[in-house]
Amino acid sequence: MSAAGDVPLPWVAADRYRGRMAQEIRIQISDEAYEQLQRAAAEKHVLAEEYAGQVLDADLIKVRFLEGAQSFINEHAEGFAERFGRPATRRVDAA
Repeated sequence: MSAAGDVPLPWVAADRYRGRMAQEIRIQISDEAYEQLQRAAAEKHVLAEEYAGQVLDADLIKVRFLEGAQSFINEHAEGFAERFGRPATRRVDAA
């Protein structure tokens, strides 16, 4: 059941969003993009809508990871440089 208890979620979504409320969005894509989405979903043996959610989740997770990595670098780069030294500069010889 959904968090409100009125609409049952597919077993995949229910497992995926256990303990948190699932959000639904509507998007429009071209017929060609939808056909490609259906093919990719079929290869994974999931519904196109489920696959689209997985792709979106993965993309957002990657963005959060990269933002976190950049934040870590910004916060700790100077300390690493003081402790371990700065990277050697690359010398490019003229050909």
